Amino acid sequence: MPYSVIDHTADIGLKITGTNMPDLFLEAARALVIEIGADTALSEKTVRINVDGYDYEDLLVLFLNALIFEIQTRDFRVSGFEITSLSKTGIRVSVRGAHGGKPLKENIKAATYHNLNIIKNPDVYETTIIFDV
Repeated sequence: MPYSVIDHTADIGLKITGTNMPDLFLEAARALVIEIGADTALSEKTVRINVDGYDYEDLLVLFLNALIFEIQTRDFRVSGFEITSLSKTGIRVSVRGAHGGKPLKENIKAATYHNLNIIKNPDVYETTIIFDV
């Protein structure tokens, strides 16, 4: 399993693993979508998320917060992701899904920088992300 929920007082913590950096970003996005119930089987629309940052940790938080914005404020539900470009200072992602759908299981305010660190182990990239609820 590429992610697991970790105990965290009052917030949601997810431990994410990926085989490479793009995989880590995709698994983090998938985990967020599954945990808050923002998934759908529909692929009627594509939303593009483009963010720039100063390193991979910054990009991960900015990307997840842009995704949370689409889900929370535009009522977008997600069926899939495609990273079209990822560098240390920028990410471009196409997010497939549809507007409307089932209510969310959890309302998340934001991904945070709290203890955020991306670690490269011999076979996997790993990080823990805390979401403010």
